Formats: sequence, structure tokens, C-alpha cells
Amino acid sequence: RASKMLQKLNLKQEKILDIQSALKTADMNNDKQLDFEEWRSELKARGYADGEIEALFSKYDQDGDRVLDEREQRAMTSELEGQRVAINRQIDSEKVRPASGKGATAAASHAEPQVTAEEFSALAHRVDRMERSIGSVVSKIDAVLVKLDAVEAGKAKRREQMGKLLDAINETEGVTDEYKRQEMERMVREQVQRFDGEPSLVVTPQDEAAAASASAAGSAIKSRSRRRSAGVSSDQSGASS
Repeated sequence: RASKMLQKLNLKQEKILDIQSALKTADMNNDKQLDFEEWRSELKARGYADGEIEALFSKYDQDGDRVLDEREQRAMTSELEGQRVAINRQIDSEKVRPASGKGATAAASHAEPQVTAEEFSALAHRVDRMERSIGSVVSKIDAVLVKLDAVEAGKAKRREQMGKLLDAINETEGVTDEYKRQEMERMVREQVQRFDGEPSLVVTPQDEAAAASASAAGSAIKSRSRRRSAGVSSDQSGASS
């Protein structure tokens, strides 16, 4: 527990030192006036989030002009230094506190670091941004899954239609294989043209109608084959006579 506490304090100390360093180098034009864009550019390069950058700058921008003058910069420097000294004391206290017993509990409670309003605000901003990002990703995944379901449904529907077409052709009797082949080519060509004309693989009302038309096409083939068979029989009867 003491090791974890020291790790947290050291990270907090490193952050303060990093901000102190940024304060010294952010004034790129050396006019002694630190405007927000200079501050944001410097902290962005150091990996800070927009919410944390804004919160820290606004805390010391007393007149709200989006510029930290020399007085405001000194105030930031002084407070950061005070926080650094306080953390050093906490680190020293954590290193020498008793390892067990009531004394250890009391020292741990005394050395427990407090979360400032700025730190909480920065963390809240980060969590909000993460939630929005995750929500966007989940929405996109849902949209992809819906599209995939539609594609699978379309494929199944088309397989069913083609199956009905082939069954209708194979069930015809009294016609030659060449005639069957020609009818199969014609109906397959019609189906391909219909599929190519659709904007997507989503099942459409035309797909529903095509399923019914397959059975109708089979009936038409059977009807034509019966007429052809009847004509052949008639010719044969006439020849016999």
C-alpha cells in the first residue's frame, strides 16, 4: 500500500514539474504574454487533453482575456511550486511512516493526497470524451451488423429463387434437353439483369415478386411443353391416318 501511495505521489510530482517546464517554454514569441494558443500548443505536445488544458489556463486567467500576463504567470508559478513542496513532504512522510499498527493508519490518513477541483474536472472531461467515442464506435458496429444481416437475407432469398427456377425447368416433361437449356439460360439471364439493377443487397419488394414469378415461369414452361407435346401427338396421328 505504501508503494502504491508513493507511486501516485511521484506521478503527481512529475506532472507539476512538467507543467512548470511548459510554463517556461510556452511563450514562443517571448513577449512575456502567454496567450491560450501558445499554452494549448505546448501542452498538447506534452500529451494533455483539451479539457485539462482549458481548466488549468482558466484557473489563472483572472481577467478572462485568454492571455496570462506576467502577474498571472507568477501566480501560477507560485501555486505550482507550493503544490510541489507539499507533495515532497507527503513523499517524505510516506517513506518514514510506521509499517503497521494505529500509527501507520493515522499517518496514511494524514498523507492521503486530495483531489483538486481542476483535476476532477479534467478527469470528467476525459471520461466524457471516451464515452462519446465509444458510443460512436458502437453505433457504427451496429450499422455494420444490420447491413450484414441484410446481405445474408438477400443471399438466402436469391438462392431460394434460383432453386425454384431450376426445379421448375427440371420438372418439365416432353421437351428436349436443348429446349430446357435454352429456357434455363433465358431465366438466369433475366435474374442476373434484375440483380444487377438493384442498388444494394437488401431484400426489396422486387425480390419478393421474383420468388413468386419463379413458380409462374415454371408453370409457363409446363404449359408450353404440353402444347408442344399435343402438337407432336397431333402430327403423329395425322401421319398414321
